[in-house]
Amino acid sequence: VSGVSDYQVLFGCIGADGGVIDLRLVNVSVSGANHVGALAGWSYGAVSRCSATGAVAGASDTGGLLGTNDGAVSNSHAACAVLSNGWWVGGLVGAHHNTGLISYCYAAGKVEGVSCVGGLVGGNSGATQNSYATGKVVGTEQYAGGLVGRNYSGSVTNCYATGSVSGNIHVGGLAGMNYSGRTIENCYSTGLVDGNQN
Repeated sequence: VSGVSDYQVLFGCIGADGGVIDLRLVNVSVSGANHVGALAGWSYGAVSRCSATGAVAGASDTGGLLGTNDGAVSNSHAACAVLSNGWWVGGLVGAHHNTGLISYCYAAGKVEGVSCVGGLVGGNSGATQNSYATGKVVGTEQYAGGLVGRNYSGSVTNCYATGSVSGNIHVGGLAGMNYSGRTIENCYSTGLVDGNQN
């Protein structure tokens, strides 16, 4: 699936009353503008026991499985090379909003983007728990993290990251930036970290 439009994906949007269960996508090649993922551009519903391998490319809100998430993602994974020229880029989900939940998931692909780049989630405002990322993370500007690029108003619990992380400003093995008062609990990282500031 390729093009220059937003939502240039298998499912443009999964509604709040919808869901995708037990779907396996192998060796995908997906490219578009914003809200790009191997499975869906934006999900408000339930995604469970789904996986994707291959390559995903887009601008902002780009993820290995979902571009943007407002729903529940569980027991799913992505092993996609994710490449973006924008913000909110993740190995599994690009932008994870405050109504969303990610649990028992992992991402294993290399993730490259400009800002808010994470091995699992690019921008996190929801709950992320019992999940991990192993891929290399590269952010060209700011907020690059092995697990989460930027934790805005979300919580991260029982998670870890093992991939190396490189970036310019706000670079971390686990999170590039965690906003004051936001919870990261029982988590760790083991990858090498290379950055210029913070």
